[in-house]
Amino acid sequence: MKVFNVIIGLLFLGCLVQVEQLWSQTGPAISTPKEFAKPNNNNSPVYMSDIADDANRYFQKSTSGYKQYKRMEHYAMSRLGQDGRIVNSEALNYNAYTNYIKSNPMLQSRGIAHNGHWSFMGPYETYPHPSAAGGGIGRVNRFGFHPTDPNIIFAATAGGGLWKTLDKGLYWEPLSDGIPVMNTTGVAIDFMDPGILYLLSGDGALGSFSSFNEFSRFSVGVFKSYDGGNLWQPTGLTFDENDLIKTYNLYINPEDRLTLYACTSIGLLRTQDGGETWDTIKSNVIYELEFKPGNANRIYCVNDTYVYVSTNGGDTWIDSTAIPPVDGSYGRMSISTCIGNPNLVYLIASPVDTLIPSDTLPDHRGLWLSTNSGIDFTLITTRPNILASEDGNEFKSQAWYDFASECNPIDGSEILVGAIGIWKGTESGSNWAHINGINSIYHADIQTLQVNPLDNTLYVGNDGGVFISEDFGETFEFRSGFLAITQYYKVATSPFFTDYTLAGAQDNGVHLRDDIETLHDHVLFGDGMESLFHPTANSLVLSSVQEGEIHISHDTGHTFDVIMPPIKNNDSTEWTTPMAFDANDQFTIYLGYRPIMKSTDQGATFFATSNDTISGHIILVNNSSYPGRLYAGDCKDCDEVSITFEMYRSLNYGATWQRIDMNLGFPSTSFVTSAALNPDDSLEIWIACGRYEATNKVYRSMDSGNTWSNATGSLPNVPVNGIVFEDNNGSPGGAVYVATDIGVFYRNDDLVDWIYFSNDLPRVEVTDLDIDYNGGLIRASTYGRGLWESELYTSCQPTLSLNTSNQQIGHSFVHHASQQIFSTAQVDGYGSRVEYACEGEIYLTEGFRATAQKKATFKALLKPCD
Repeated sequence: MKVFNVIIGLLFLGCLVQVEQLWSQTGPAISTPKEFAKPNNNNSPVYMSDIADDANRYFQKSTSGYKQYKRMEHYAMSRLGQDGRIVNSEALNYNAYTNYIKSNPMLQSRGIAHNGHWSFMGPYETYPHPSAAGGGIGRVNRFGFHPTDPNIIFAATAGGGLWKTLDKGLYWEPLSDGIPVMNTTGVAIDFMDPGILYLLSGDGALGSFSSFNEFSRFSVGVFKSYDGGNLWQPTGLTFDENDLIKTYNLYINPEDRLTLYACTSIGLLRTQDGGETWDTIKSNVIYELEFKPGNANRIYCVNDTYVYVSTNGGDTWIDSTAIPPVDGSYGRMSISTCIGNPNLVYLIASPVDTLIPSDTLPDHRGLWLSTNSGIDFTLITTRPNILASEDGNEFKSQAWYDFASECNPIDGSEILVGAIGIWKGTESGSNWAHINGINSIYHADIQTLQVNPLDNTLYVGNDGGVFISEDFGETFEFRSGFLAITQYYKVATSPFFTDYTLAGAQDNGVHLRDDIETLHDHVLFGDGMESLFHPTANSLVLSSVQEGEIHISHDTGHTFDVIMPPIKNNDSTEWTTPMAFDANDQFTIYLGYRPIMKSTDQGATFFATSNDTISGHIILVNNSSYPGRLYAGDCKDCDEVSITFEMYRSLNYGATWQRIDMNLGFPSTSFVTSAALNPDDSLEIWIACGRYEATNKVYRSMDSGNTWSNATGSLPNVPVNGIVFEDNNGSPGGAVYVATDIGVFYRNDDLVDWIYFSNDLPRVEVTDLDIDYNGGLIRASTYGRGLWESELYTSCQPTLSLNTSNQQIGHSFVHHASQQIFSTAQVDGYGSRVEYACEGEIYLTEGFRATAQKKATFKALLKPCD
């Protein structure tokens, strides 16, 4: 007998319950309302080739910003439009996710995924290691404070969405995992109803320090929640794929709950109706805004050159005193007001005179002070260089990337300035002292300094997470408990120890997980990249940081030695560097340089094993079944409209190479991101492609690259960042997982097409995949939500028990079982599209709910798993 215990609505065998929804997290396609008239300055095409040309000219004069440029270049290269044009990848990914969930025909019969339930692996915290002085989690861009409870804080993060704490950062929880936009740079809370939240998408941390800096993680607009962040809907401010708009900050008027201001690259935008409509009230880039304490109609905002003052909430503006540039260069500015002295306004202006030093000591553009509410400003000092890390005499700054200031709310004569590190100014900025402790007491690269007005606690958001100070910078505490926002590039799993992983993180080095805990060891500095466990020598590990700096470990990743120093500003290396071991010889190592480098003595010496026209910058793979067969690849003229991906094959351990990208079916004009080999058959190779080319996502060759077939199927048009082949002894064949900007997909030769293998996985960019065969798990690195793992694909599970913890609201799920499904879960909110399918019995027991007014979709079907 088939049994349904139903608590809600009219549910019967095979029925479909469809309930009206306020707004769904998958949402409609993004469009710009007529009420918001966008300026034209960001709608003209921007091409990667022009950016690269400008960058090359700039870096011939200065190395300032080189690391950040290369990082963003690496990110943007796989997310260009088909013609090499810069596009708003966030909007494209958002729309692709929406359209896939709503209209893909496979979802009507096969669902999003048969199984696979992802869980978080970590890190919740990183442990400082002797070889890497400080720990760190990930970048926090902005804070929002609850209007009445000083313990409740919100944090907008670079790639991990919005987070909330109830205890001043001891424990954080995510609020926006169901929205396929995880880049956030501002949050505002309604002071009359703190359940109403506004979230500014995008990540404009790069600011503007040169003409080539025209790409970033662009915004799709502002989202709004009416229930404290559980469910979100778009406001009237939305951007599409052609809107290359960077966002910086979001503010709510402290005296008018319906008025908000968004600082963007196209100006200061304002809504006066809670987000329904928006107007541009100040054109050109605006970075920051401050209200005069006690008079919210008096507003100050800054761009790279001027301070603007309004006395009527932004209706009209007065250009305040211009701040002169240094050596003809402009830069970013930061502004701060003082609660204890409302007439004071501090202004700190970058850059430092790094390009053409006028004397032996550096000058920044100056700290300026207004004592009359911004009517005019007086220059206080240009020295020491408080934009540097700790030496005030350095010709150094990256204020276009990290820059913040905050006035002491009690003593208006004290101000903090954060850039690479934190400096404290006393006597109204006449005297300065560096607050020591970068990477030991607090993490470097300060994104925001904000004092909670309820208890005067200073909150520091930086590239390592959240730090607080209750004495205005004298002491600091790390307050990033369970803040899972690490931006990982790559992940590797030990073939011997199921709990061992190595993962490379942006700004936070390489992390080692060597037990089942979520506390990871920070074992290398910088931007961590590729890691590799040797397939037969259980303690031998390679790991790397940016620009080809390679390290080796003989104790499973606990300590490392450099075997290939970095080659700075040189095109022989890449931001990430692929590596390969010889499975049968623990002394042989290959590196994806140009030319490809080889060592036969575990890195003591290296020699070129190809000519310098052959590169492994993007692909360098082999496998244990035939370690002498290697594949290498790199994109040529990648920043041009017409590109060529050159792919090479060696059958003799790299001694000679054959070019195979001109073979039948190879996508030579696509941007190939990764490759995977059948572990049992080195003749079978799969490749994945980035960028936005709808029919070019995955290709397969069964004859070592002599011929290729397109295996894209119904994959959505988003970048495919990684691919892994499951070793299941060919049953079924062609078992492949891919990592995309909106999650993980799976296919095998028995399935008709790809399935969305992303149950419980946040809608975040997945950058890499690896398989733990000891535990039967697939692992994923994400660019903003740390490491995740799931059981491998199986055709069906016998029994499932579902509840609010393993079936979150606002997400899409398909749960299949052969015998029984028990559920006390909730189907609710924007993005909730849930299907249960079981050949036996489905029990919807007390606690189960599908909320009518939220327009969620729920199906309960009695049918076989296949």
